[in-house]
Amino acid sequence: MNHLTGASLTIDWGDGAQTSTVLAVGNSYNHFYAASGVYPVTVNVSDSTGCSITSNFNLYFGSTQVLGLSTPGNTSLCFEPYQDSVYFDFTILNWEQDPSSTYYQFSCNDSSTAKVAYSPLVVN
Repeated sequence: MNHLTGASLTIDWGDGAQTSTVLAVGNSYNHFYAASGVYPVTVNVSDSTGCSITSNFNLYFGSTQVLGLSTPGNTSLCFEPYQDSVYFDFTILNWEQDPSSTYYQFSCNDSSTAKVAYSPLVVN
């Protein structure tokens, strides 16, 4: 017998809708979002003894983002004998329609720390 059978399940879908039901093992709990975006979802499970667990996470609903990179001008460089690196500035393209708080991570193959950014990348 599963100890979660009969526990209560509450899901706050992050868009004003909420599901409250008795947890049934093997069931799925579905929700339709009317608009694409990032939604803060909260899931809570409580059993008859009063024990509970809550999990919070952001859920992205929408199409996959398409980003582009553009280099301004000549990006062909050679290392000088005293240099161990060169750098380029890139322009990030096609981010304007991404929902607020979209997470971007940029990394190189040189073991350096990845750079993280969130949309909107530019605030007017």
